[in-house]
Amino acid sequence: MPTEIDDLERQATSLEIEQAALKREKDEASRERLAAVQKELAEVREKAIGLRARWQKERGAIGRIAELKTKLEGLRFEAEEQTRKGNLQRAAELQYGEIPKSEAELKQLTAIADADAKGTSQRMLKEEVDEEDIAKVVSRWTGIPVSKMLEARCRSWCRWRTACGSA
Repeated sequence: MPTEIDDLERQATSLEIEQAALKREKDEASRERLAAVQKELAEVREKAIGLRARWQKERGAIGRIAELKTKLEGLRFEAEEQTRKGNLQRAAELQYGEIPKSEAELKQLTAIADADAKGTSQRMLKEEVDEEDIAKVVSRWTGIPVSKMLEARCRSWCRWRTACGSA
């Protein structure tokens, strides 16, 4: 589950606890705070529901794309196998029917996923782990800021390029 959703759910839980405590109070200040907490809780829940829906949609799209890639790989393998066995009819069906159909579907799903990602500020899920993701995890573990780690990486890369360029 993405951190944004988890943070919102924790905030909602905290607000629910505060709401339960404020319901027992009878003074005017507590009633005003209760109204404010209820309003804030509704906003947090609404935001969490929206993010969860977006996350589920992205997760489903990535799952479907991975499923299609696996199917496509299997079809290609089967086509090669059928060709080796001499079953050219089945190999032709795969090569000119099922494989292009699956490739077109994969291309279409990838285009839709990319268009959805451009429509939102950024994706909640990614298919691959990149340098920044690793830096964020290491930063959480060590307490060293991400910018410092990436800056050190840049400096070492520049030194390496200079050393290689002068040799």
